[in-house]
Amino acid sequence: MISWSQRSCNRCSTTVLMNDDVTLGPTPLCVGLTSNLRSPPVSYRVGVPSLNTRTTDSAMYGQKPLIPYDGFPVRCLLITLFFRLVDLVWVKGSYVPDEYWQSLEVAHRQAFGFGFLTWEWVNGVRSYLHPGMFAALYRLLGWAQIDTPELVVFAPRLLQALISALGDVYFLRWVAERRNGQYGWAFLSWITCTFVSYCSTRTLSNTLEMNLTTVALYYYPWTPKTGSSLFVLLVTLVCFIRPTAVVTWLPLVLTNIFTDKSPLLYFLTSYLPLALVVSMACVGFDSFMYGTLTITPWNFFKFNILQNIGSFYGTHDPVWYLYCGLPVVLGLHTVPFLFAVFKTVKRLRFLKYDVEVQLTAVVLWSVFLFSLCPHKEFRFLLPLVPMMIYLSSSVLSRWSSSTSYTWLYTVGTIIISVHTVALIYLGQFHQMGTLDTVNRLGAMARNNTKADILYLAPCHTFPGYSHLHTNVSTRHLTCKPNLLGVKNYVDEADLFYKEPVGWLKREFASSRPCTLPTHIVKFDRLNITNYLFSNNFTLVGTLFHSYYTMDDRVGENVMIYQRKGPKC
Repeated sequence: MISWSQRSCNRCSTTVLMNDDVTLGPTPLCVGLTSNLRSPPVSYRVGVPSLNTRTTDSAMYGQKPLIPYDGFPVRCLLITLFFRLVDLVWVKGSYVPDEYWQSLEVAHRQAFGFGFLTWEWVNGVRSYLHPGMFAALYRLLGWAQIDTPELVVFAPRLLQALISALGDVYFLRWVAERRNGQYGWAFLSWITCTFVSYCSTRTLSNTLEMNLTTVALYYYPWTPKTGSSLFVLLVTLVCFIRPTAVVTWLPLVLTNIFTDKSPLLYFLTSYLPLALVVSMACVGFDSFMYGTLTITPWNFFKFNILQNIGSFYGTHDPVWYLYCGLPVVLGLHTVPFLFAVFKTVKRLRFLKYDVEVQLTAVVLWSVFLFSLCPHKEFRFLLPLVPMMIYLSSSVLSRWSSSTSYTWLYTVGTIIISVHTVALIYLGQFHQMGTLDTVNRLGAMARNNTKADILYLAPCHTFPGYSHLHTNVSTRHLTCKPNLLGVKNYVDEADLFYKEPVGWLKREFASSRPCTLPTHIVKFDRLNITNYLFSNNFTLVGTLFHSYYTMDDRVGENVMIYQRKGPKC
């Protein structure tokens, strides 16, 4: 339990509570005679330390507050919303197929009646909670008769930007209340975390998981009797949306339960009832959507853990998160984060009460378990980013209280500059062609209702009907995993790339032109030019995609071919 001692404030006659918590250090906090940080009195004010002001406690009390606590959420939301809207407008390219095929495509099918479902949705692996949010938005657009292709593409990202901005507010509130109002470095670190900016407006379930995790961290009972039932609701909900969230939250939940005087009674009264109600509601919703009793977390565990289906989509070595995952996700913030880890592991004996030690333990535990799974991705670390930024910003805050102004300006300038350059490249020059291509094809398809589009690219590289928003015939190379245990199984995409021209000749009879698609889309690295020209296909568009790709099947440009000849 946090210990408090009453003292007199050096700057006024107000009674001050001295917080002797190991994490926060002895920091005077003018809150009158109450230690309830959840609802501080109006006299408590939050200030943002600038780079020309040392982030010491005396500096905090000596400066005029920028955002009073009673106005903190609204004003902070406006600031964070501004940054997320900048991300929305600036970040143009695609990241991974899941941001479309596991959310928007499913939602488009629910709302408008046409869309492609991948194998996960046939086997009940994923919950409809996440795409259901966008389906409701689509239905609203349709009801208002404003479901234009442009708005159908833009509106979901705008909704996600709003959710991310709200999550940002809760992150800053969490830091401010845990650190007695000092959140300047946390704000700078969070806003300049390039990977967060890159993903904050994407319709990934991982992004929503990060947002909900951030809010849940705010409501988590870090000190006795400061928790909220909303925490249990959020954790249960996020575990249905992303079952891997169990890994992150299990240590914190167990710590909270077993630090109580009566763990079993506390679990039965504070956790179990609400968790059961939320779980039953989620199972009921998914079962209704699938048309049969469906428990998606179990199906997720069965396919991805027991059957190890994820390995079908790529594997990495066990320490990949350490030398690649964490540095890419955190960027320059990796350095202070590592300092924080090295410092906090020395305080493991304070695990029950030290917030930083608890967060470090959660991050290390999660990365360790994630590393045991062969299939790894950067985005799987997103829910850990709020905890890691909390730790890294704590190191920067302590460092800034004893360094020179020159170093403050230098470090601040480097952080902002590197983030800006990275976001400029990722937002405007990386993986741009797929979205631009589908937008171009959508315009073509609306002028030709008999369009038939064939995408000759790695599976799900291009978005589907969620971006076309036109009910025309399309075909993507599939990459279904070997669910039936077929010997020497090869998916359709691999079959195509083994012998591209042979595959095309088998699939389409060249002597019957009308069996051929009207449009073929490919990357410039795929050499089937002779086949295309011999079948009357003409290049009608070349769109820049990316200067650098990690897949040798993906090129620098996307090429659109259209078949000339009689209409079919």
